[in-house]
Amino acid sequence: MIFKFARQIAILLIATLLAFSPAWAGEKKLPRKLPPRLPASFVEGLKKVKKTCKAYSAPQQGANVLFEIKKDRKIWLTGYDRFWYIAYTKKRKKVYVHADCF
Repeated sequence: MIFKFARQIAILLIATLLAFSPAWAGEKKLPRKLPPRLPASFVEGLKKVKKTCKAYSAPQQGANVLFEIKKDRKIWLTGYDRFWYIAYTKKRKKVYVHADCF
């Protein structure tokens, strides 16, 4: 009777150790050198333009340039992706501004 009880405890201990070991759970080890951290995404807000930059009709460098935004101007932006922001003109037209301007 004691032998069966000890055997069940041993089986439970081994199962517990295996369940929490990283190799058994299928977890990957962290790489020694982590990749560089990307900037946090920007949702929306008021930003100051650090250099004169262009407003584009599409989120591409090759798109039509609609106008230039002068340095030190504050504009309301909405995040589009990591490299582009969306701004609106006074006539409610959507324009895209590159993130390098800020």
